[in-house]
Amino acid sequence: MKIAVSLAALTFAVLASTPSSADMTCTPANMAITNTMMTSMADGHNKTMMMHEFNTAHIAMNKGDLRGCNKSMTRIEACAKNMRSMSPTAGHPTCV
Repeated sequence: MKIAVSLAALTFAVLASTPSSADMTCTPANMAITNTMMTSMADGHNKTMMMHEFNTAHIAMNKGDLRGCNKSMTRIEACAKNMRSMSPTAGHPTCV
């Protein structure tokens, strides 16, 4: 009984400590949402960078490489957050 309680507590601790950036995982639904968001963007450097990462994520997903796909989706998410956080007077936001 003590082992089961200890195992449950350990599992909860591990799950509670995982980063919350798992919202942009490689699922067909997230890929569709991301594609729609990017196609509605104005043309420019940021859109080009995001489309490149999206294509990389799509290729990785088709190969079954979820780690690579998630890495590219995280880069897209970081770029989108960077664009939203920049004020229009601060200059042209860029994705790194």
